[in-house]
Amino acid sequence: MKDELKENQIEILIEDIGDDGEGIGRHEGMTVFVEGALPGDRVLCTIDKQKKNFAKAKVDQIIAFSKERVKAPCPVYSLCGGCQIQDLSYSAQLKLKENMVINTLKRVGHISDVVVSPIIGMKDAFRYRNKGTYPVQGTHEQPMIGFYKKHSHSVVDVKDCLLQDAKNEAIIATIRKYMKDFKVSPFNPKRGDGVIKNIMIRKSDATGEFMVVIVTNGRKLAMTKTLVNLLTAAEPKIVSIIQNIHSGQSVKGLGDEMKLLYGKETIRDAIGGLWFDISSRSFYQVNAKQTEILYSKVLEFANLSGEENVVELYSGTGTISMFLAKKAKHVYGIEIVGDAIEDANKNAAVNQIENVSFIMGNAEEEIEKLYSEGHEADVIVVDPPRAGCDSKVIETMLKLAPKRIVYVSCKPSTLARDLKMLCDAGDYVIENVQPIDVFGHTVHVETVVSLSKVK
Repeated sequence: MKDELKENQIEILIEDIGDDGEGIGRHEGMTVFVEGALPGDRVLCTIDKQKKNFAKAKVDQIIAFSKERVKAPCPVYSLCGGCQIQDLSYSAQLKLKENMVINTLKRVGHISDVVVSPIIGMKDAFRYRNKGTYPVQGTHEQPMIGFYKKHSHSVVDVKDCLLQDAKNEAIIATIRKYMKDFKVSPFNPKRGDGVIKNIMIRKSDATGEFMVVIVTNGRKLAMTKTLVNLLTAAEPKIVSIIQNIHSGQSVKGLGDEMKLLYGKETIRDAIGGLWFDISSRSFYQVNAKQTEILYSKVLEFANLSGEENVVELYSGTGTISMFLAKKAKHVYGIEIVGDAIEDANKNAAVNQIENVSFIMGNAEEEIEKLYSEGHEADVIVVDPPRAGCDSKVIETMLKLAPKRIVYVSCKPSTLARDLKMLCDAGDYVIENVQPIDVFGHTVHVETVVSLSKVK
């Protein structure tokens, strides 16, 4: 077989998967990342980029398929960048993510003497997302509404995303027809003309309410009353329709100005008996069922008796802080985003929680202030972005010397790096490591870790 190989072509067995969903194998001692391959596949692939310690390649032919390969139910799976492993059985997905946590702790953190609990999976790994953001491209005659292609800013036209609520299909179809009938063009960033940039749909699992946000280039949007009537006829549970004005070349995110076209500015959802008012700008976990499991695990690992002062870093809209407040003396949530702090205070008021305070500022600066002002933290909870904790945050946590630290991670590699820093000082040991699948059919995994102070 090797004699027939083309230049830069190799045969390789895929043994693992990377952070972006690429298969990982080894060839002559070198790690090779192979796009389009799954663990268990034996493939022919061509190397298109080679560095000193690794190479990147693309599949030419799958010689032997993994026994865990399945037919992806989504008709545009091979094009869309939303899912990376929908063609892998769900049981294999769970094992893959569990092993990802175990192996990354060993490789990056040099942590091998801890027991990683079996991953907590979903009852149904489809239709779990309560938020979808759909970029819009094409023309008014043929609008393309869906998600970006893999490694691209070109949109795949998606009629029904199987991770989103099934009712989103009718909402998107209604907007598609409105654009055609009233000649409302998608925004074209190259020319700087056109109207609609993105469509966001949010749903409350607790109430069934929907919010629809239409992001436009400028204030002009034709026939808004007709659009409202069409949307509410298509889905009667829509209680909020908002036009977000986002002028300029960028197609990412939201603009500063909101125009309420129908209903109210928020929808209300519940997690674990707590109610949350969600605006178009709110950060809110996209999988409420698994989030409740995750937050319950945080509360369990915090092991609160009611006498503890708790500090949560990167507290967002305060959802975890309010869970912790159920059993803490007082909780301080620190968050840099002003809108998130505003939402957190509103939600604390909605739930009549008085033993929580939210502080706006950089985590590394505000935790240092708490330390310098003599505040004690019995428990610290951190829920950082994918980049993990700033090294100054780690240093100050060690100075504060809480009895317990609970770390909520969305990226195993930065989790392992930060745990190593916390444990290398010799003051803390890892007690529990619990992976949780919150994003089925993707390579993302959440992990909750508890550390206790060495006595």
